[in-house]
Amino acid sequence: MVLKYMSSHGRRLGTHMKHVLQGKEHRAHRAAPGVGASLFSAILVFASLSTGYTARADWASDRAGRIGSSIVSTNTRSESRVQYGVAEAVVNAPMDKVLQVLGDYSNYHEFLPHFEQSRVLSRRNDDAMVYMEATILYGAASLWAQMRLSSSTPKEGERLIEGRMVQGNMSTFHARWKVTNAGENRTLVSFQLLVDVDMPVPASLVDEENRKAARSAMKALRRQVAHPRYQ
Repeated sequence: MVLKYMSSHGRRLGTHMKHVLQGKEHRAHRAAPGVGASLFSAILVFASLSTGYTARADWASDRAGRIGSSIVSTNTRSESRVQYGVAEAVVNAPMDKVLQVLGDYSNYHEFLPHFEQSRVLSRRNDDAMVYMEATILYGAASLWAQMRLSSSTPKEGERLIEGRMVQGNMSTFHARWKVTNAGENRTLVSFQLLVDVDMPVPASLVDEENRKAARSAMKALRRQVAHPRYQ
């Protein structure tokens, strides 16, 4: 009797376990499409990012080809009474070398026109607080500022280095480098500069000085990448 009960109970338990296992297998099959969809979505995201990077690289290469060896300079509007000076050019050096020069904040005074001092007060990676001093009006006046410089990568193959005045003896001081990979040994660089002094000077004159200074900075960058320190 006991053996008969155990045998009957065992058959029922086996049947029950079979149903449980079949249910798990059925649920696993139902879950599989979700896993596949997630994988497919990830592939689509990766493909779109790759396509975006390729499009930017193509644009930068095309733009660099149109600019050639020239430096394009102009003025653009700002929220201040004066305008940004803007310069754009191709630097015949790899992007990482250009970034090495632009990230060397303590040596800005070596190559940027009119700069007398550039002293790093504090730094964490590519973000820093830097004291800068420059002369204008053929050395008749001195400008100083404590600048917060930061670096970011908004898109693959592109880097921004931006500086904003924290304190100083100017109304406004804002600078931004945009560096884009334009192919092997070629980098597209744009520079925006906005300086406004606490002096009774016509805005149009300051606009022109900002444009000239941005253009001069681009020429200086081209020379600096050839410095032995960055080889």
